[in-house]
Amino acid sequence: MTFMAMKIRNILILSAIALTAVSLLIGQWTYSWMPPQAAAESQLVDKLFSFLITLGAFIFLGVTGTLIYSAIFHRAEKYDTSDVPLMIGARDMAFPRLNAVAFWMIPIAAILLMASFFVPGGPAQAGWWSYPPVSLQNPTGNLINGQVIWLLAVAISGVSSIMGAINFVTTVVKMRAPGMTFFRMPIFVWNVFSAQIIQLFGLPVLTAGAVMLLLDLTVGTSFFDPAKGGDPVLFQHFFWFYSHPAVYVIILPVFGVFSEIFPVFARKPLFGYKIVAISSLLIAGVSGIVWDTPFIRQWYSRLDATVFHAHNHVRFCPHWH
Repeated sequence: MTFMAMKIRNILILSAIALTAVSLLIGQWTYSWMPPQAAAESQLVDKLFSFLITLGAFIFLGVTGTLIYSAIFHRAEKYDTSDVPLMIGARDMAFPRLNAVAFWMIPIAAILLMASFFVPGGPAQAGWWSYPPVSLQNPTGNLINGQVIWLLAVAISGVSSIMGAINFVTTVVKMRAPGMTFFRMPIFVWNVFSAQIIQLFGLPVLTAGAVMLLLDLTVGTSFFDPAKGGDPVLFQHFFWFYSHPAVYVIILPVFGVFSEIFPVFARKPLFGYKIVAISSLLIAGVSGIVWDTPFIRQWYSRLDATVFHAHNHVRFCPHWH
């Protein structure tokens, strides 16, 4: 990562954190000076709250989270994009240019989010999950609005992460040094590999859902619009198919860091190396079958609820290693 890239990344991190903090302070200030009844009836407060849980959450958890992840785990081409190839004996990532394109797509998504403040109607206000039909409402009637820009930013960041996942998986599978078998790889590589498998299989679904919702909003398709025969519940499946396992995309590399650091300071080899390695893959695999946990009790039959509850319990078994 060049010095300019690191500088821009750090500016974006600080800007996103500052924007989120200012938004929270504004929300708290708004509620503090308005009488409770007036606050409850105020459209300003409603819009502010909707903004906070939509754009504020996406900036902080999405863009900022990605950039902080880059800042911590890349650390000027350290860890993921540099240390993974070094740990497996490769000279570089499988697709260095694809790696650069994926990185520079994140600032583009961040700039789009900031631009939504300057369009008629303001930024997106349908919640960070953007469930239809709420997200399909367009009171201003403008083609370019905050929700359209939000969905476009989600799609761009999704494509960026898919590119990164393809790069990591290809590097680990095809570019290991001679003699570097899978069970000779450092445990950090195993965890990054497992996290990127989740990205590779989950993010295309979320990105496709965002693009389909974008088409509903702009060109009038009927994928999720109930007024045109669409299924709004379908979008929830698209959304949570990735968003539920996404927590493991964040935590699995951290598990790998701990598994590398603790044995060094304990001056002992990692106990149960193969179990830990296989558990990381099991976490990635099992996490992909529990996407409907957030709405499991809403419409499923008793049998379906029982099956998915069982999946949820199975999901925790790999953590016990």
